[in-house]
Amino acid sequence: MKRTYYIRRTLLTAALTGSLMLSACGEEEKTPTTAVEQDTVLTVTVQQPEILTLSTQSRYVGTVEADNIVYVIPKVSAEVLEKHFEVGDHVEEGDLLFVLDDSLAQISLSQAQAGLSSAQAGLSAAQAGYQAQEAAIAAQEAGIVAQEAQAEVARISAAETMGTMDSNEQKLQMAIDNAENQVTQARLGAGSATDAYYFAKDQLEKAQDYYDHWDNAPMAIVMQYQSRDAYKMQIDQLELQKDNAYRQMMTAKDSCDVAQEALESARQQLADYQNYTKNTIAASTEAQVLGVDQQLQAGAAQLDAANSQLQATGANIQASRAGITQAEAAIKNAETALSYYTVSSPVSGTITSVGVSEHNMASPSQPAYTIQCDEPGKVVFYVAEKTMREMRVGNAATMERDGVSFGGKIITVSEVVDATQGLYRVEVQADDGKMLPPSGSSVSVLTISRQSDDALTIPAGCIYYDGEQAYIYVQEGNVAHRRDITVGLMESDHVEVTDGLSAEDSVIVSWNSNMRDGAEIKVQ
Repeated sequence: MKRTYYIRRTLLTAALTGSLMLSACGEEEKTPTTAVEQDTVLTVTVQQPEILTLSTQSRYVGTVEADNIVYVIPKVSAEVLEKHFEVGDHVEEGDLLFVLDDSLAQISLSQAQAGLSSAQAGLSAAQAGYQAQEAAIAAQEAGIVAQEAQAEVARISAAETMGTMDSNEQKLQMAIDNAENQVTQARLGAGSATDAYYFAKDQLEKAQDYYDHWDNAPMAIVMQYQSRDAYKMQIDQLELQKDNAYRQMMTAKDSCDVAQEALESARQQLADYQNYTKNTIAASTEAQVLGVDQQLQAGAAQLDAANSQLQATGANIQASRAGITQAEAAIKNAETALSYYTVSSPVSGTITSVGVSEHNMASPSQPAYTIQCDEPGKVVFYVAEKTMREMRVGNAATMERDGVSFGGKIITVSEVVDATQGLYRVEVQADDGKMLPPSGSSVSVLTISRQSDDALTIPAGCIYYDGEQAYIYVQEGNVAHRRDITVGLMESDHVEVTDGLSAEDSVIVSWNSNMRDGAEIKVQ
C-alpha cells in the first residue's frame, strides 16, 4: 500500500516541478487561479465499505519429523501373565497386547465392596435408632398433651374453687377420681417402659456375648458384619438404645410419682377443705396450679432435649450416607485400578520393540511395547510471536520439494516459545503422507500467515497519505470531509480499515488531485 503512496507522491512532485519550470521559463506569467475556479464542484464516485476476509501468505522452510512412534507403558508393576504380539507384528487399535496379574487389585476391590456393606449396615442402624427416638418423642408429646389437659383442669378447678366455695367438696372429690385415673395410666406407662428397658438390656447382653465369643457367634451375624470390629458398631447402637430405654423408664416412674403425688394432693385438699377455712383451701389450690405449670415446663424441657438428640441422630444418618458415598467412590477407584492390568494398543501400527515377557515383571519405568503408527509424519517450522497469534489451525498449506508440490494443513500452532529456537513451533500435516520425504528433510511451506475475518475494506486507490498518516475522503451531503484511518491487511486491491471508518460511511473512491477537506462534490 505504501508503494502506491510513494509512486503517487513522486508523480505529483514531478508534475509540480514541471509546472514551476514552465512558469519560470515562459514569456509571460499565467494568471493565478481565482477563488471561483478553486471552488469548482468535483465529480466523484462513492461506495460503502465491503465486509471481506483478507489474508496474506508467507513461505517458510520446514523440516520433516516423524510423528508415528507410540510407547505403551503400563501404569502398574505386576507379573505378566499373557503377551500376544512380537516385534514385526501389525496391531489394530484396541488389540489386546498383554495381561498383568491383578490379584492385588481384585483384593482391593473386594475390600472396597466390604466397606460399602459395612457403611450400609451403619446407616440401617442409625435409621433404626432415629425411628426409636421418634417414637419416644411422640410418647413425650402425648404426655405433655396430658399434662396440659391436667394443668387446664387444675386452673378451672382453682377458678371454680375461688368462685363457688359451696361446691368445692364435690369438685375436690372429682379431682381425686381424676388423679386416681392418672395414677393408673402412669403405672401402665411405667410398666411398658420398664419392659422396654429390660428388653433392650437383654439385646445388648446378647450382642456383647456374641462380641466376646465371636468365633461362636451365629453365622447370620458373622455374614452381615464380616468382622468382630465391624460388629462393635452394632453393640454401640444397642447400648445407646438401652440408655434411651432407661431414661424413658425413669421418666415414666417420675410420672408415676407425680401422678401419685397429685392424687395425694387431691385427697389432702379435700381434707383441708373439710378441716380448714376457705382461705386456706384457696391458697392450696393456687399452689397446685403452680405445681402443674412447673411440671408442664419440665415436660417441655425434656421434649426439647429429646428433639436435640433426634437432630444429632439425623446428623449421624447423614454421616453414614456420606460414608456410603465414600465407599462407592472407593469401589470405582478400585475398578479403575483393575482396568490397568489389561493393556490394549492405543493405535494401529507395527510393533518395533517389546519390553515385557511372560512371568516376568512389567513396570511403569520401562515401555512394554513400541509401535510405529500407520499415520503419516509432519512438517515443522517456526514463526515469530505476532505470526503465531494470527496463524490458525486448519489453514491450508502448500508444500514443495524438488519441484513437486503437495497439499496439507496446519495441525498445531504452539503458544509456548521453543527454548532452542526462540520462536513458536508450527506443525503441518500432509494430505498424503507418502509425498513426504524422509525424516530430517527440508520442505518449502506456503501458508496463510495472517488472516482477518469480517474485515471492513475499501479500494486501495482511494487512500491518501500525509506523512505516515493514511486518510480518505467521505461524502457528507454534497461536501467531502477528510477522515484519518488506520489500515490493516491488504490483499489485491482491497485494504482493511481497522479504525476511523464504519460500514455505513460513503467513501469517495475516485482519486482527484484537487480533492480537499470541505470541497463541494457531486456524485456521479
